[in-house]
Amino acid sequence: MTLLEEEAIKLELARLKGWKIREGKLYREVQFGSFKVALRFMKDIEIIAERINHHPDICVYYDRVVIESVTHDEGGISEKDFEIAHEINALTDRLKI
Repeated sequence: MTLLEEEAIKLELARLKGWKIREGKLYREVQFGSFKVALRFMKDIEIIAERINHHPDICVYYDRVVIESVTHDEGGISEKDFEIAHEINALTDRLKI
C-alpha cells in the first residue's frame, strides 16, 4: 500500500463529509445522546475494520466518539484510510447521525 500525495488527500477529503486532517491523520468526531449508543457505534466500527483489515484509533468520551485513521505501517494516509472513512460515513448515514 502506498501513501497518498497531499493533492490526492485534498481531493479525497473534499468528497468526505465530516472529516478533516489533524496531526497527519484523518479525523472525525461523532456526538451521541448517551455512552451506551457511543459504545455501540464503536462496536459497529470494529466490524467494518475487521472486514476491510484496517483499524483506526478510536476513543470514547462518554457520549462522543473520536476516530483517527492513518496507515501506521506506511507512516501516513493511504487509500485504506479513506476507505474506512467512507464506510464509517455510510454507517453514520444509516444511523441518521
